[in-house]
Amino acid sequence: MKWIVEELADHWSDLFPLANVDDIVAHLGRGDAGMLVIDFDALTDAQLVDLGVLGRQAFQGTLIALGSVPPEVEEALEIDHVMQRPLGSEVLRKTVEDLR
Repeated sequence: MKWIVEELADHWSDLFPLANVDDIVAHLGRGDAGMLVIDFDALTDAQLVDLGVLGRQAFQGTLIALGSVPPEVEEALEIDHVMQRPLGSEVLRKTVEDLR
């Protein structure tokens, strides 16, 4: 997670580092129209199931997934962009800028 914050810190003024699934769920439940980056490789199988069941809820923003995302979770969350690993230098920053 630290590398995500560091890569985006200078380019994304509304960055909200979310360290656990509870924070992600709370953010998805808000009506925000910002951008959310989730590192799916850092989540457990149980957490992936929880997110898939919850779906996108009220979140109106852009959802970027890092790593491997099960197709059913990608569909349930209506993920806007999936970035498979390995990621090159500054690829996340460039993607965020392109999607803004």
